[in-house]
Amino acid sequence: MKNGENSKTPSLEYPKPDSFGGWPILTSEEDIARNAGIDKGKLDRVFEMQDFLFGGQNSSAVVVRNGQIVYEHASFMGLHTSRFDVWSCTKSVTGTAWGLLFEDSRNGRLKDGLQVDLDTPAYRFLPQILALSDLRKSGITIGQLLSMTSGIKGEDQGLYGVPTTAQNGPLEHALGYCDNRYERSAAELSHEPGIEWEYSI
Repeated sequence: MKNGENSKTPSLEYPKPDSFGGWPILTSEEDIARNAGIDKGKLDRVFEMQDFLFGGQNSSAVVVRNGQIVYEHASFMGLHTSRFDVWSCTKSVTGTAWGLLFEDSRNGRLKDGLQVDLDTPAYRFLPQILALSDLRKSGITIGQLLSMTSGIKGEDQGLYGVPTTAQNGPLEHALGYCDNRYERSAAELSHEPGIEWEYSI
């Protein structure tokens, strides 16, 4: 031990991968008290007060001690089974997914050595049977879609990804096959791909 080090400093604890069981979970009050040194009853009161003060707004919390989950709490609207419209949070998830795909491509982990990056034409991945409503769409890259510079009309021009019928959704609308409920069409690009930025949900 080096000078100045505290012999009681706990080592960092990391969970096992989910495939090996993930975080150990303590469920009984006795286990929580013995293994984590925590009074579960006090945590119950803390979170009951939180729900009272904040009116049960969307919230959830996990208490981890010594590498073990000792307490989980969620308000009614914060349960793991709750479902929400996440709107633009989807952009972060989508960007992360594409980043992982690019990494797999760079490391040769895609089927048949497929190469994909920001400059890859996006329409390359759509079935050929899906005709282009504007021939310029063939030049739209994945990077342009992710950065909202594809030329596909966006909110400034009344283009919201709202379908007109139950049979048509945001994809059909973006491909230009149907108007949205405001009778606006994405069939023609507003400008050449890569020239201008326009926000799109």
